[in-house]
Amino acid sequence: MKIVIIILAFLLFPFSAISQQKWVLESDICNFNAISEQRLKYLENEVGTMEIGNNRGARVDEYNDSALGYKKGRGAPYCQSVATWAWLKSGYLPYPRTALANAPYNYARREGKRVSYKPVIGDEIKWKYPGSWKGHTETIIKVLENGFVITVAGNVTGKSLTNDPVGGGVKLMRRGIYQRIGKMVINGLVGFKASQVRAVVSSSGS
Repeated sequence: MKIVIIILAFLLFPFSAISQQKWVLESDICNFNAISEQRLKYLENEVGTMEIGNNRGARVDEYNDSALGYKKGRGAPYCQSVATWAWLKSGYLPYPRTALANAPYNYARREGKRVSYKPVIGDEIKWKYPGSWKGHTETIIKVLENGFVITVAGNVTGKSLTNDPVGGGVKLMRRGIYQRIGKMVINGLVGFKASQVRAVVSSSGS
């Protein structure tokens, strides 16, 4: 009977936290925390931006130009591009310039530090199609209870927390850190923090 219960639980909750991981990228540049906070403000200000056509529009083109180079990525999905754009506009990008949703996660696995799978404001949450490099990303701006968060999400359609028009755009969404989006499953979280090395050096030099 116990085995049956375990099997049923696995089938009913396919988004369990068994495989999800969080990796943190540390930066030793000056004012990193201020830069990270600034990019969140930029992202929040973009909520309500809507596509014109398919993944197009002056603002959407700007996101993709930032991530992929002038005119090279116009018309491409822009969920990661808007996150890259916000970092660059704030003055620093903690991972290689990219428009691929899971590229920062893969980079963080190589260069970052693994920590507990707990969401923090500023984390990028990553989804992935099983067996594919394709996926989706959003940036957490508020942490709720029971594994739920509020995100700024680019290249999403449908109803949002701010009741934006139906259609593609940058929207405010409520997500779960174990929750699927359609066929996509959670890949993990990427966090960002100022390096403790700089803090120690500054303290010892004062």
